[in-house]
Amino acid sequence: ACSFCYNCPTGQKELTTPQVFEALRKIADFGVLFLTLSGGEPLCRKDFFEIAREAQRLHFAIRIYTNAFLIDEAMAERIKNEIHPFELEISLHGARPETHEALTRVPGSFRRLIEAVTALRNRDVKVILKTPITKLNMGEVREIRALAESLDCEIHFDAVLHDSHDE
Repeated sequence: ACSFCYNCPTGQKELTTPQVFEALRKIADFGVLFLTLSGGEPLCRKDFFEIAREAQRLHFAIRIYTNAFLIDEAMAERIKNEIHPFELEISLHGARPETHEALTRVPGSFRRLIEAVTALRNRDVKVILKTPITKLNMGEVREIRALAESLDCEIHFDAVLHDSHDE
């Protein structure tokens, strides 16, 4: 539902699990080392862990890009124990709930993000918070950095040259 999402559903069907496995094998044959599981939201796939296990079997170093909305204590435990990603990158859109949720358009998403990051960091999973700088959050850069530090995370800021979604 994010106002800026470029992976919005188009009506096209996603790859089946066997199709994903075949794609992973082809990528592995090219000698690719790093694999990023992304979306939309990759954790929405019912076969996410099956795909991640196949990627591990093929010796990929796995990174996950997520909004963290689906990560609770149990999911954090599964991610740590079953996938062992070298890092998770989580999108953070502001230092305050109202800023973050103005962009995600999902009430409670800020709180869920903080809880997810805490659950992951409590399990020593490396978390990088990614923040695109927009008109809505540019006044919160120092607060965002302080929040990342308080959560024991790296923070990466990206400049947005044109953001038609921000008023």
